[in-house]
Amino acid sequence: MKVSSQGPLGRNAFEVFNSMQLQRLPVTKYVYPKILSACTNLSSIQRTHALIIKTGLEWDVYIASTLVHVYGKCGYLENARQVFDKMPQRNVVSWTAMMVGCVHAGYAQDALQMYQEIQIQEQTIRINSKCFAIVLSACAHLQAMQQGMQLHVHIIKTGFHTSLSVGNGLVSVYAKCGNTRYTCKVFDEMDQRDLVSWNAVISGYTHSGKDKEALQYYCRMQQSNIEPDSITLSSVVSSCASLEGLEQGKQIHAKIIQIGFEPSVSVGNSLITMYARSGSMEDSIQVFKYMSQKDLTSWNAVVGGYVQGCQFEKAIELFNQMHDMVGEMNHITFATILGAFNSPQSLIKGMQLHAHLLKAGFAAEAIVRNALLTMYADCGSIDNASNFFSEMPKEDVVSWNAMIAGYTQNGLGKESLKLFSQMHRIGIHIKPDNFTFATTLTSCASLATLENGKQVHASIMRTGFYSDIFVDTALVDMYAKCGSIEDAEKVFNSMFEPRDFSWNTMIAGYARHGYADKALKIFFEMQEAGLKPDHITFVNVLSACSHTGLVDEARSHFDSMKRNYGITPRVEHYACMVDILGRCGFLDEAESFIKKMPLQPSALIWRILLGACRVHGNLDIGKRAAECVLELEPQDAATHLLLQQIYATGGNWDDVAKVRTLIKNLEVKKEPGCSWIEINNRVYVFVAESRRSGRKYQGEKLGGFYSPRVYKKMGTQNGMYLE
Repeated sequence: MKVSSQGPLGRNAFEVFNSMQLQRLPVTKYVYPKILSACTNLSSIQRTHALIIKTGLEWDVYIASTLVHVYGKCGYLENARQVFDKMPQRNVVSWTAMMVGCVHAGYAQDALQMYQEIQIQEQTIRINSKCFAIVLSACAHLQAMQQGMQLHVHIIKTGFHTSLSVGNGLVSVYAKCGNTRYTCKVFDEMDQRDLVSWNAVISGYTHSGKDKEALQYYCRMQQSNIEPDSITLSSVVSSCASLEGLEQGKQIHAKIIQIGFEPSVSVGNSLITMYARSGSMEDSIQVFKYMSQKDLTSWNAVVGGYVQGCQFEKAIELFNQMHDMVGEMNHITFATILGAFNSPQSLIKGMQLHAHLLKAGFAAEAIVRNALLTMYADCGSIDNASNFFSEMPKEDVVSWNAMIAGYTQNGLGKESLKLFSQMHRIGIHIKPDNFTFATTLTSCASLATLENGKQVHASIMRTGFYSDIFVDTALVDMYAKCGSIEDAEKVFNSMFEPRDFSWNTMIAGYARHGYADKALKIFFEMQEAGLKPDHITFVNVLSACSHTGLVDEARSHFDSMKRNYGITPRVEHYACMVDILGRCGFLDEAESFIKKMPLQPSALIWRILLGACRVHGNLDIGKRAAECVLELEPQDAATHLLLQQIYATGGNWDDVAKVRTLIKNLEVKKEPGCSWIEINNRVYVFVAESRRSGRKYQGEKLGGFYSPRVYKKMGTQNGMYLE
């Protein structure tokens, strides 16, 4: 009977039992638990339960505990509870069986309450390692850090901390609560470890965002000769994705193939995401194609990869295929594809999809609402975004973040700061997170409002986000753009482990302030720290060289991009080189450099050369540059004005008159200049426009405050300020 109730022979247990009854062999109470272990559905459990009642063994503690366990294991928690509540006597096995059923059914809080009841009866019920393990599992499910630590103390007092299952439970609790320090401590103090132990610590580091540590523990696991399973591989591949560690991800993928491991759907999905985030979309598609089984997450991952890689047409094409081939779509699918509609040209299609989501009932999902809000903001339809936000429930911090970011990216920094202040006033219901602070700091940087930036910094210190890498990087950017490079340095130097984008931001700050020597110094320090420069790094380095006239250094760094780092120069790198050659008067070389570009020169590049020609008074090259700009952008006001100034500098008044006539006929308008000054924590913005009677400053009052003293000094009666 014991053999028949286990493994693939379990279904034969009933045949053996029926045979025993036909032969009228005695059936002891030890037989029924074996029969119950073979049950896999409610019908078979209830049939056996009926036989137990018939024989009068229903309240035998051993049999009743097995009934509770089997009902709970198969998902019939109410039935398990009915048996448990009627038991006249319970032991630790009974309580543990009931707690297992609660945790598996998602009622972990009930399991913790039952543990408290056990503690009251501690003199009659002796808690064992299995009981501790399931209570720890409940704490992990609830991420109940405080209860987990209290339980840890009790476990040490009772001496069960040496148990493997209890040790695994403790590692899991601390890992899921994000306490990697205690996770590591408990794990390292374990006398023995199994696959569950390693999975708990690796997945804990992955979920806490400490991906380097997750990969380090994976390496230690391999050295311990323990083979990974799908949980291990899914975690470490996810860590590679977060780090955009393509080479590490490829090595793990090779290991999967080498050991002959048939990737599960979860591992395949992690590989798809890893390759997509690392910029290797071709490999991502190959993994997707060769997966023997795919689920909805697989399709969503590929669509998301295309969106993240800015291959929006392919994302929409795959979305349409998914609609035809799979049919089923969820809120994640729609939230992902909405990211493909992010320009004014795609607004109509985005609105059509919005209408479809309303009909299908997906628009009520929080993640979809936030994606729709972001879509309107990305498409430049900030009024629609604002109206949509005003109608949304305000309990979700992501919605606030999306609207703040929408104002910021559409150049409405003042509105962004006002919304942040409103969010701050609500306080109790909505707490700003790291994204909120990073986005708000970007608004402060765009407006150059140093005092507002310092106030946000103080709020960051109070709320504990000062050690967040994204917030710290945004602080560096804000201080640098607001003119306080010293404060930017202090924040950067206080960062525990700057990421590549943090280094890029500091280099850009030095470049903006004209400290080329410092910019180049930390460029080399960045590499010494083991970080590889990217295309943004070189834009900042070349910009630093440009601001201080380091022509030879600029040429050297530009040439090293492809040769030493495998980075193909982009339009912005060519623009930086044209700028530095033009600033230093090498106009012939700059023009030749543009003509030899493997890319189509943009209007910006020709405009940079035109500006340099105005400074150095080179009429011939200036005319050719102007012609190239106007061929690409006929209505460009700045080019007409620059050309007019070049003619005026050379005394070609007839050509000046022709350009003026052309400007008038084309109705070309120059965008008014804008400047601002910060006084007493308020920013006053002045917009200048030309008038026949002379130059006049214009503005509008925002917020009901005027400063006649400022206007008198500025020579104007109109102005506006930003709170």
